[in-house]
Amino acid sequence: MAVAGRDPSKKLWLKLGDAGFHAANVGPGRHIGVYTPALGGVGAETYDYFHEMIQKFEVYRIGSPGLSDALLVGNNVGLPPVIHFKTLDKDLMERVIREVCSGEERICLAVSEPWAGSDVANIRTTAVMSDCGQFYVVNGIKKWITGGMPARYFTTAVRTGPRKLSFLLIDRDFGGVSTKKIKTKYSGSSGTALVIYEDVKVPISHLIGKQDDGFKIIMHNFNHERWALSLGAVATCRHAISECAKWLMQRTAFKRPLAKHPALRQKMAEMIYAR
Repeated sequence: MAVAGRDPSKKLWLKLGDAGFHAANVGPGRHIGVYTPALGGVGAETYDYFHEMIQKFEVYRIGSPGLSDALLVGNNVGLPPVIHFKTLDKDLMERVIREVCSGEERICLAVSEPWAGSDVANIRTTAVMSDCGQFYVVNGIKKWITGGMPARYFTTAVRTGPRKLSFLLIDRDFGGVSTKKIKTKYSGSSGTALVIYEDVKVPISHLIGKQDDGFKIIMHNFNHERWALSLGAVATCRHAISECAKWLMQRTAFKRPLAKHPALRQKMAEMIYAR
């Protein structure tokens, strides 16, 4: 899958949902064990960030960061704003949480733009209130959006005024939303996308949190996102060290395993210490 650059299939995604994988991936909260069985039988009252860390470590042990990102990143960063800050329409919020946790649909976070990565203050995607007051009309471009290709929902940061940002939950089915796959250096299975919004009419019920509170929501979400990224880095380092250790034990040179050579053992120790 990773080598071919394919997205995880719908069948696989639903199986992960049935196992409680997607709900656990979003982090601790009331959603654990509600829409699907709790992963490993660890319910909402017990599941914490230690358990989430274990899940991330195990997925990154696959040894393919692109595939691991495909399984984790979109839901992990896209759904928490909906859970923690809620939409104006509570029924909509519950439906989206259920669909994402069960694997019926996918979600992603759309913040970065060609001219604004982590520099969120420079976001140019706009959301202008319609004359009838029932819609936001969204125009703009998002780039490097992990999980954007297979996603139905886009948790999108938009500009609602000078020095004012807001968050909207945008449904691909609204029309005017298009995605183009971005070729990356690791694997196309990550679904990294360019997302284009052209006069997308988003009902005001899809506002996440309060209007103009977008910067606060972004910063809150970044805390969990950056922590999850650090777990991926540490897990990948541990995987590399594990593979090196196996190779040192299996490969022979000068009639003895590589692990018997002091210079290589020293190099291995340096790798572990540097981690």
